[in-house]
Amino acid sequence: MLATPRNIVVYSILALCLLVAAPTSIAGPNVSAQSDFDNLNLAPLIEYHVDSSNKNHQRITSLPDDVWVHSEVSNLAFGFTSATIWFRFQVTNQSSANEELLLQMAYARFDSIDVYLHRDGDFSVLRSGSDHAFDKRAIAHRNHLFPIDLDQGESASVFIRARTSGAFNFPLSLWNKEPF
Repeated sequence: MLATPRNIVVYSILALCLLVAAPTSIAGPNVSAQSDFDNLNLAPLIEYHVDSSNKNHQRITSLPDDVWVHSEVSNLAFGFTSATIWFRFQVTNQSSANEELLLQMAYARFDSIDVYLHRDGDFSVLRSGSDHAFDKRAIAHRNHLFPIDLDQGESASVFIRARTSGAFNFPLSLWNKEPF
């Protein structure tokens, strides 16, 4: 086949259509929630991105997969840093009933934690940290708790934006609400 201007245009349009239609993973690794678990350490299961330019949520969700680092440690610690660090994962309810889950960040001294929950094209934001009034938290607790309720078979993509002026220790776990 000849590389005529018409063929180049047709193939360029076809390639663009395939790129636009290609499914994108917006939340990294999948974490399964089942009714028989109490809590799960998320540190070795999630991905993170160190954001020195303070990107907004929309730009973060569109970043390519290769800028995300898969954590393989059991405790997320970044020392003293002024950078914003983003975390991402997807949680899926694989139990036979609706699940009430709690995302816990068990290090109280944190300036700002924003949790973005994506479901069916929409997202909600939950905020915590010393930059936000305590009475505005989703759950009043000494640690940072964020409710994630999932119907049977439902999935949610979770993005977490975290920033602090102190030591960046991030002990993150997912709890079944009952044993918490």
